[in-house]
Amino acid sequence: MKKIILLLIMIIIMPSIALAISFDFTISPNPNSELVYGCDSLACKGFIDVIITNNNQFCSIERCSIYQNGEHRLDSTNIAAKQSKKLNDIWVRIPASNPASGSIELHCKETTSTIPYCDGSTQQKTHYATFNNVKYCGDNLCDRDSPGYEDCNSCIADCGCLTNEYCDDGNCKSKCGNSQIDAGETCDGSNKPSCESLGFDHGETSCSSCNLDKSNCCKDECSVDECDGNGFKKCVTDANCCKKWSSITPCTENEACSNGKCVDITTDEHCGSIETKCSSNEYCENKACKNKCGNGRCDSGETCVNDRCCNGKSVDFSSDKANCGTCSNDCGILDCINGKCIGSTKGVNEKCTDDSQCHSDLLCYKEVCQSGVSIKLGTKLSSLQVGKEMDIGLSIINMIEEDISVQLIIVTASGMSVSGSQGAASGSSNQFTAFDGVMSRGEKSITLRIGASEPGTKKLEAKGTYNLSGKVKEFYYEKEIVFYEEDGKEIPSSTEGKSSESTNEIYSLIKSLLDWIKNIFR
Repeated sequence: MKKIILLLIMIIIMPSIALAISFDFTISPNPNSELVYGCDSLACKGFIDVIITNNNQFCSIERCSIYQNGEHRLDSTNIAAKQSKKLNDIWVRIPASNPASGSIELHCKETTSTIPYCDGSTQQKTHYATFNNVKYCGDNLCDRDSPGYEDCNSCIADCGCLTNEYCDDGNCKSKCGNSQIDAGETCDGSNKPSCESLGFDHGETSCSSCNLDKSNCCKDECSVDECDGNGFKKCVTDANCCKKWSSITPCTENEACSNGKCVDITTDEHCGSIETKCSSNEYCENKACKNKCGNGRCDSGETCVNDRCCNGKSVDFSSDKANCGTCSNDCGILDCINGKCIGSTKGVNEKCTDDSQCHSDLLCYKEVCQSGVSIKLGTKLSSLQVGKEMDIGLSIINMIEEDISVQLIIVTASGMSVSGSQGAASGSSNQFTAFDGVMSRGEKSITLRIGASEPGTKKLEAKGTYNLSGKVKEFYYEKEIVFYEEDGKEIPSSTEGKSSESTNEIYSLIKSLLDWIKNIFR
């Protein structure tokens, strides 16, 4: 009987107790740390596992459902009081078009087997749990360690590789090191451009972390040494084989820069400046060209009587037969005594081998001393009245037994007039060519007309040259004539003009006569 009474009391009391207990459940793991992954494709799903535990020892949970963004996903089976239920593989999808709405809710309802319900209500209650920390592909967070596992294969949007990386089995790996120059790289290992291909002249590029280093590349600054002011700078090669300018090396006060080097400007070649060169008759002193002649010494290349120097050689003009009295005065067979050629010479028709063996007015022709060409005046005249003119005869005599070229020039004093007639060529008022042609052996006569416009003693000169076997010889004649006023008298003279050739003829005649007398008494 006591048991029956106790049972009735329990039946009466239990609903009251139940009415005092709230419906409660827990979810494991913590919803706030639960992760769900998804994508924008219906075929792409993310999965979670949820364990639901009823914390009420009297009331049961009838059903639990998963909702994603208000959309029903999955229902659970009945959960009794103080029991747990694991919901496996609850799938969700977070669309990339609306990632902010990616919330997941768990809805659990009380069982309908007991009325009133656990909280004393006559209506069935639904209790909620919200997963607030839902993560998904497209939220810009690459989560590799949570359930679902995002990587560069499954979620490019959150875990995509950098431009210098590539995806290998879900992991991003650097492209640097694959010996290929990929996007974002300027080199890769030994695969790198050269300095020359980059527009430089020399140097070596290097590659670090696929970034090209061209700091050792360089361009040539120069090719040869150059002058800079009064100094020079050298074109040197540096460690990278590039040609660079050195520092400037100054020249001394006695130097000037030319073609990239300092040159001595105290020499005959460069005197005072690079451009100044002293002549053969000059020397450089104190950076100025000075005349060698007269400096008291015989310098190289100098010809100067004052310095007793002939072509850079010191000579004694008093005794040097090749330079007797002056340079190039060769005495030949004669001796040089006190600067003069002295000794015996040969006369007309005497044997000879050189002109120097004959008298000075003779020449050696066919191994015999001969007169050559001479001139004489045919008219005896010493004076003439001013204002009057007179014809005089002039003869050119060729003593050589061959044709030779002869030229005769007449030279007159100031105030004296001479003109040609009977074949003589006219010239200027004080000089003209009387004859210029080829003469055979014999005599060539020329007529000259002379006069004067003023009184005084005036000189008439005849200068001639002839060419014999390549040798040029000279002959000469002069005559002084007195020109007087009208009240004076013409004074005839028996004296002819001075002629070296006439004297030679007399000398030759006397010598021939003496030789004839000697032969008689032998």
